Amino acid sequence: MPRSPCFCETPDRRLWRITAYRCNHSAFNGYKATPSDYSQLRCLRCGKFWRTKAAYVSGIALALGDEAYRLAENDGGPKADPKTRSGP
Repeated sequence: MPRSPCFCETPDRRLWRITAYRCNHSAFNGYKATPSDYSQLRCLRCGKFWRTKAAYVSGIALALGDEAYRLAENDGGPKADPKTRSGP
């Protein structure tokens, strides 16, 4: 069985939220969002953040819709536009 990216004993993808969908923020580009193959996710149960380019991310984005992007704005994480799935 593959290892889970979060610390939970029994991971539940329904508790994973996308905080940056296919974009990156770095000092090299002035912290502005730039396109990337990677997305950043967060587990609501254990609080762990991770970046991945796994195919399951697209399913989470579509299943959770705008809620994933509101979460990012509310907790100070990277912000993303729910229509374009990219940062500001």
